[in-house]
Formats: sequence, C-alpha cells, structure tokens
Amino acid sequence: MKLLIIEYIILRNFEILKLINKERRVYGIAPLRYNNNKYISQGTNLRANEITRYFAHYCPNGTLFNTAFARSVKPYVSGENALKRSLYSYEKPSSNAKQLARTFYNQWYKSPGHRKNMLRSSFRGASLSVKVAYDAKKKRNYYYAVQIFTTK
Repeated sequence: MKLLIIEYIILRNFEILKLINKERRVYGIAPLRYNNNKYISQGTNLRANEITRYFAHYCPNGTLFNTAFARSVKPYVSGENALKRSLYSYEKPSSNAKQLARTFYNQWYKSPGHRKNMLRSSFRGASLSVKVAYDAKKKRNYYYAVQIFTTK
C-alpha cells in the first residue's frame, strides 16, 4: 500500500510539473526540473503541514516561508505557491493523479502572482507537497498544496 501511495504522489507531482513546463515552453522559458533534494523535500512537506494550520506565505512563528528549510538549501528556495481547495461533502479525495494535478495547476494558473512564479525564468527546480486536512470551524476537508521553487 505504501508503495502505491508513493507512486501516486510522484505521478501527481510530475503531472503538475509537465503542465507548468508545457506553459514555460510557450514562452521560451527553460523547463523546471523536479527538485528531490532531501532537505528541499523535508521543507516542502513541513510547509504543507504548516499551511493546514496557518494558511499564509509565512510560518506560524511569523517568519517568511523559506525559514522552514535547512540552512544548506535556504539560499536556493526562492518562491512559494500555496493553495487551499475545499472538498465538498459529496467529494472524496481524488485518486486520479492527473485530474488532481490539472485542478491544482488551473487554480494556480488563474492567479496572476502564482502564474508569475510558475513562469519565472530564474526558477530552475520545483518541489510539491499536498495534504488533506479537516477544518473544524467550517466542518469540511480541504486540500492544501504547496509548490516550492528553487534557483538550483
């Protein structure tokens, strides 16, 4: 079961990256590579967990998002896209990685600031993490996703 979950996560992440790179090609921008550096991945997962509790480009302690990353990679962490998407009462978390990738990509693409990050030519790599969490106040589940962009 764990292997299937990991394969699903990898597929979803690469699907989002394919969509971003397709758009970057239209503008003549070099493609992003998936940044699987251990410390980038750890920081990206930490940020995804943080935004389930404190949805902002700042950490819960008030510092900028890049402070969630190890000192050795922090200089390369240069951008963040975050999203929160409701799961309606009739909806279950999607097991279709391509569909979920398209949903996230479209939500980011429609936002001028997020789109600018996806097309920023100085960004060379990207990492992604997605969480599903329950919001007790609104009594519903949400997808929380974070994209981290690196210059290396």
